[in-house]
Amino acid sequence: MLIKRIQFIIFIFVTTITPIYPQLVLNDNATFTQRGLSVLVFNNHYPEGHQGGVEIILHDERIATNGDLRLEPTPGQWDPLPTIKDPVTDRKNKSIQVSGEYSDLDISYTIRVKAKDEHILISVDLAQALPLQWVGKVGFNLELFPALYFGKTWHMDASSGIFPRQLNSAAQLNRSKNITIAPLAVGQRLSIAPESPLQHLLIESRQSELALYDGREPDNNGWFIIRSLVPAGATENAIEWIISPRVKKGWQRDPVILLSQVGYHPDQEKVAIIELDVYAEKLGTADIIQLLPDGRTKKVFSGVPKRWGRYLRYNYATLDFSSITESGIFYVNYDGIWSSPFRIDKNIYLKDVWQPTLETFFPVQMCHMEVRDRFRVWHGLCHMDDALQAPTSHEHFDGYRQGDKTESRYKAFEHIPDLNQGGWHDAGDYDLATGGQAQTVYTLALAFEAFNVTIDQTTVVQEDNFVALHQPDGQPDMLQQIEHGVRYLLAGYRSTGHAIIGIICPTLQQYVHLGDAMSMTDNQVYDASEDVLPAPNYRRGRMDDRWAFTNRDSGLEYRVVAALAAASQVLRKYNSDLASECQKTAETIWSFESRQNPVRHLAAYVPRNLFAEKVLAAVELFKLTKNARYRTALVELLPEIRESISATGWAVAQVFAELHDDTFDHDFFKAIRKYNEEIKKQNSENPFGVPYQPRIWGAGWSMQNYAMKQYFLHKAFPELFDRENIFRVIHFVLGCHPGSHTSFVSGVGSRSLTTAYGANRADYSYIPGGVASGTALIQPDFPELKEPWPFLWQQSEYVMNGAASYLFCILAANKLLSE
Repeated sequence: MLIKRIQFIIFIFVTTITPIYPQLVLNDNATFTQRGLSVLVFNNHYPEGHQGGVEIILHDERIATNGDLRLEPTPGQWDPLPTIKDPVTDRKNKSIQVSGEYSDLDISYTIRVKAKDEHILISVDLAQALPLQWVGKVGFNLELFPALYFGKTWHMDASSGIFPRQLNSAAQLNRSKNITIAPLAVGQRLSIAPESPLQHLLIESRQSELALYDGREPDNNGWFIIRSLVPAGATENAIEWIISPRVKKGWQRDPVILLSQVGYHPDQEKVAIIELDVYAEKLGTADIIQLLPDGRTKKVFSGVPKRWGRYLRYNYATLDFSSITESGIFYVNYDGIWSSPFRIDKNIYLKDVWQPTLETFFPVQMCHMEVRDRFRVWHGLCHMDDALQAPTSHEHFDGYRQGDKTESRYKAFEHIPDLNQGGWHDAGDYDLATGGQAQTVYTLALAFEAFNVTIDQTTVVQEDNFVALHQPDGQPDMLQQIEHGVRYLLAGYRSTGHAIIGIICPTLQQYVHLGDAMSMTDNQVYDASEDVLPAPNYRRGRMDDRWAFTNRDSGLEYRVVAALAAASQVLRKYNSDLASECQKTAETIWSFESRQNPVRHLAAYVPRNLFAEKVLAAVELFKLTKNARYRTALVELLPEIRESISATGWAVAQVFAELHDDTFDHDFFKAIRKYNEEIKKQNSENPFGVPYQPRIWGAGWSMQNYAMKQYFLHKAFPELFDRENIFRVIHFVLGCHPGSHTSFVSGVGSRSLTTAYGANRADYSYIPGGVASGTALIQPDFPELKEPWPFLWQQSEYVMNGAASYLFCILAANKLLSE
């Protein structure tokens, strides 16, 4: 029997054809391209992050994404997603085929995308007509990037409007008293931003109506959505769209000048990178212009950049102006395109570069505290009802999970005392992931040990749970932050005898909380005896307390050992009792874990490389105690050190001279030399000279972690590891990266990320000193940092360990350049 199929046809017409590509073609990267236009077909698989399905990049801006069959008009982050198979490309016939299904709903479909002349034909075939209960619910969605269209016009048939900056009157009650979403407009023909030639898009439906929705209902991070429903009983050509992007004839992207938005030390290499459209055939002249105090300018350097070649989507050229060592304010002018101003100064990293991170971002993120900043209250006293024992055999959101045992003396939903102290809100959300907390403490302790940072701009009163920014209290801020992190780590051992996996809110409603941290819970400890069914309700003492996930993991134990041992070293003169507890706890953990078979608990934020964590723990305990047992452990761990030299070599480099073992020295040196050659190869593979591995998430944090390790390797082996490895990462983070020249560090540099995925993202704002992961990769080759848009966590979210490694890198550069 022949299976009737619904065919879902979409035509994409290009209104202006360029002489280079008279039609869309299917290239080697499985992308339909024309000069100024790219159409991606399931190259990306991250729809909850607005990255997937059919996507349109028009004039170097990803204007549309997530073209796919969906069950809701405005899908949220946790709504059902289809299972998608790998695309099958047929270059001969200029087509791509993708199969998907909602297996539990008996809905299967195949999307076929074909280029014909200047058109793209997209057909979606269903294996059978929609089940009756899904008629009026299943449709084809295409999302539009909101920030690009705010304030621009839309025209649907005879009606028109302006894309609103905020959500307005989108919700309505149906007859069943359920909330539904009202479209902005319904019709057959939609013209988007006709007044903006570079963003104009025309969509026409031949049969089913188009509906334009504001996708920020029900979720703040939604995009504008165009949708057509699949009609009941439809089999062939049920929906046909004609999509016509207006492509500017002969369009060419302007050059982008990539450099550190902060500037350079006179003794650093100074290389500006010119990012060029692939159609830019000739290289222009670049000038270095100095701005004088009276407003006049002076050309101090001129030259033609050196062609580097193709990387990802663009061509690159480099301009080396290391010969300029005079202090001052400078610009790069390339063919009439001007960079942001930057400084050259011997004190370039001494002020206003790392301070915002320590003085503002770290205090703002402090949990279990009230945080004030002059007239402003960043947040009130929060989460003082932490925490309830998480239920067993439970898979939670954000990767948290509790095994079939609590591994504590507490029953499910029973309050665990003393967890309401210390720690930082992990990122743009409010959880306390112990792996991240320990890594942050460890990095801060290493930074204080190496650089003795005594700056004091913050008042911290632990006994009163009170923090005041820009009010010195006579104590080094970095030590106070280390103490705060240590208080959280030790609380787990006091309560359960081992490190807990972390603490997180129980409901998704709380998880997406965008307000004062104080209002997430009522700060009243829940009493299980008063509630038969533990479920959130609206009385004081209700069950809104966060949950503690309490399984033990040996890799996490060793990570905490390293953090506590390093913290003990630097806290000794500041808080001797706390330092002693850190050392005692760390040595107790080591003694226990080293006598047991390792225990693994797979969950988010739990380290994967157990032996690397063990090596770091042994290094820090040896540094702290000089006990021979830790020296012996390191020597015995030589095979694991060789195997994971990139993760362990930097730590071992701090103590290898004290191990006095010839075999160890020989094998360690051999592994280090091999690793150095690998780094050189990686650095040569892109114009930025860094080990850049672009992925869905930005790579800034991982490269900062690499640079921190490079500092210790450079100190131990300066003849092998160049200090410029560290500096180039700093330049990358501060603006010299692909696709954008924006500093990833909010409020740092002439141009920085000032709309970011922090706790105040609902206000389209930022937290000074927060460090985002930065430019992400839209497969196959499009580097992207969307601005100003605070809701792409994979690009602009802050995390604590990213902030800590950034602090370390800047302090390391300052020390190296002052030696």
